[in-house]
Amino acid sequence: MIFGPYVSSILRFLLPHEYEANLAVAEADLKGSEAPNDLLMLGKVLLCAGQVKRAREAFSQAEGAATEVNDRALAGAYRRLAEFADFGACREWSPGSTPLEVERRWSLLEWAIERDFWRRQLPALPASVEQEVWFVTQIAPLVHELASASAPEESKPLFRRMAQAAERLQSGDLSPVIALGVMLVHALMLRLVDEKGAARQFAMKGIAACREMGRPLGEGLFALLIDDLDATARTTPEALDLFAGDIQSMSRSVLEALEEGTSPNPPEDWTAIVEGNSRARSLFETHNWRIGVGAALALAASRTMRAKPADMPATFEIRHLVEAQSTFQRAGDEAGQQLVLCRLLISALEQNYPFEEFQLQKAHSIGEWGMKSGGFSYALGLGYLFLAAGRRWRRRGELAAAIKATQLAAALFDGLQAPVANADAAAEEADLLASGWESSQGIPAMQRAFDGYIDALTAMKPSAPGQFGAWVRLRQRVAQTGAMLLAWSSGHAVFAHTRRRLLGLNILPGASS
Repeated sequence: MIFGPYVSSILRFLLPHEYEANLAVAEADLKGSEAPNDLLMLGKVLLCAGQVKRAREAFSQAEGAATEVNDRALAGAYRRLAEFADFGACREWSPGSTPLEVERRWSLLEWAIERDFWRRQLPALPASVEQEVWFVTQIAPLVHELASASAPEESKPLFRRMAQAAERLQSGDLSPVIALGVMLVHALMLRLVDEKGAARQFAMKGIAACREMGRPLGEGLFALLIDDLDATARTTPEALDLFAGDIQSMSRSVLEALEEGTSPNPPEDWTAIVEGNSRARSLFETHNWRIGVGAALALAASRTMRAKPADMPATFEIRHLVEAQSTFQRAGDEAGQQLVLCRLLISALEQNYPFEEFQLQKAHSIGEWGMKSGGFSYALGLGYLFLAAGRRWRRRGELAAAIKATQLAAALFDGLQAPVANADAAAEEADLLASGWESSQGIPAMQRAFDGYIDALTAMKPSAPGQFGAWVRLRQRVAQTGAMLLAWSSGHAVFAHTRRRLLGLNILPGASS
């Protein structure tokens, strides 16, 4: 579910029928084969399972070993999608060295140029292969690209691509699966720009089209999307609930936008929601589509949490999440399992369950998964979801729970080897301690944030392509955390240490650069 349940389902539909419903069986069948076609199929299976790094390796091997033009084109297309899945939600990331989330800068423009240049070099392909290459490289990443765009000049080409895709859809020359994928991506883009009314109308048309085509699973996906639109009030929580990586910025300034909102269209009777029943879930269960069942259960948990009073036990949403985790596990969907684990840890904090070391270990394991086999940006988004939960509890005055949420985030970022994000979590913890008790209580955590930002800053090369903007932002964070430390630590040894490090970097405390 690395691209969310919608696009991930389309990618599964492109697998052979005997593989699409059970990724674990598919991986076992294909593992060990060195045939280019089998390597390509293994990469597709691993990508659908959320094992992005292993998928990219399989695609690279298939691309290098392929003798057929069709296999080489498909392997190249999927390899680029896997690379984007690993770093795409983090706007300017590309391969590099530590600190990982600073050096791995990937710009939308550079990614698009590289992808389009590669695509122009392809020879003429059979219609079915051309459509799959086109969907994988041009359509499937559109929602993530739009979520990462920060200026009109970046978003306008994306809408032009969607308009061209709509024209191909209207022409009727697309295969049923690719046509379904185009319709879903169109609705998801409308949702992401907060055109929820238009997205809902488009989803209703999608349901009608799927009924005409005899595609009940497609109908279920559009029904799930309508439930999603009815459940969430803000774009970013929608993305993190089911997409997790689609966040527009990695800075602390957007954490408020990540908080859970109330349901914009609450139903008159919450019984079906609380029990986890829905039209989408029924369709998915009838056809044994476990990724859809898991997504429907995760959404039911989110809707229940939004509906119930803050002091009401989380019995129903925890039950939904546990069932969703089991469902994703049976489906072989590692990304879905990590998302549900994150939500379960948040629910345990909200219910004041004892905070134990094993919870920090679980959060750390999410980060390790993102670093070693899964999607880096996806795992990073889950870490920021912990921080968002902490912000929500802080607003309610529940500072102890908020601090524990920052500790979960720090554990995840540590496993992910994301030092700047880890410094973000330390700064958040310091601010919580200082606001809830005394400023001196926040000094150790703020010191960790300050030193973490400096370590990342000194590891960077501002003259390197794509790194100057990140270098400037890091200097700003050093200046801001340094100013807080100086204000809090007068009379403490840390005051002289902070002043000396700021002078060594020629940074004025509190300055913007």
